[in-house]
Amino acid sequence: MAYTPYHSTWHEADSVTGGGDTSTPVNAAALMYIEAGIVDAAADADAAGTLAAAAIPDPGGASSGNGLLWNGSDWVAAAITTSTAISAVTALPGSPADGDEVIFTDSLSAPTYSWHLRYNAGSGLSYKWEFIGGAPKMAFDESFVSPPNQYPTYTALEPHFTAPRSGDYLIAWGCQFAAEPGQYTQMGIMSATAASATTTSPIGAVGILGSPAPGGREYVWAGLTSGSQVWASYVYNLMTQANATVGYRWMRVIPLRVS
Repeated sequence: MAYTPYHSTWHEADSVTGGGDTSTPVNAAALMYIEAGIVDAAADADAAGTLAAAAIPDPGGASSGNGLLWNGSDWVAAAITTSTAISAVTALPGSPADGDEVIFTDSLSAPTYSWHLRYNAGSGLSYKWEFIGGAPKMAFDESFVSPPNQYPTYTALEPHFTAPRSGDYLIAWGCQFAAEPGQYTQMGIMSATAASATTTSPIGAVGILGSPAPGGREYVWAGLTSGSQVWASYVYNLMTQANATVGYRWMRVIPLRVS
């Protein structure tokens, strides 16, 4: 039995008529078993004056990891490559190549996030590591607290997030609010360096009127610098602070692209 290529893949074929199975390919794992058939095919072709048997190289056997590759005019020995695992890292490579992929995490032993990033050298943006999947960073605090300030001054309280790299981030947050009928509490996010920081301009506040109910929102924070902290922030609009509470507070973060 000889073998003949159809669209660069070896198939069984009748050495005399050229017929036989032309649809079922011989996979790479079985290539070492058909080497004798390849040489036989070369001899058949050589008898017609079209190919010398010496032109078929020895792929080196199963232990070498080599096979045969048709380069358009000759069969040449070539390594059979296999996919490699994507490495988990706590620091991004200093000199990445286009298409490089990593799993970026804060800890190899106890990660709180695992972001699958791919380097896009052709991107026109300054942040060339692009997020293509993975587990988000989650921060959570289930305790109920009373916001310490009345509108319009928001106060930063847990949860919070620290950006490990400069970039654009998608941040979602929410909590369960409790307020008196006709009044409200609100939760937003703001940049801060400590839980005592305050601002009158939170980003994307969400609020609720009346009885306990959940609330939440998400926001793309573009150009967040490495080391910056994003805190949840709260305010109440009640006559009595003790009647305004927030609990089951959470924040979820993934990068869109980082430096």
